[in-house]
Amino acid sequence: MPKNDQLKKDKEKNLREIQFVTESMNVYETALEMDEGKEKQKDGNNNP
Repeated sequence: MPKNDQLKKDKEKNLREIQFVTESMNVYETALEMDEGKEKQKDGNNNP
């Protein structure tokens, strides 16, 4: 039975790590999109 408890703990730990990585990727992608938006605004201002 202790083996099952360890597997359950490992699974929960893995799920938390996956969730953390996913959130980090979302933050990174959002930052990239914001940067791209700024670049587009600059282009729009430079080339009316």
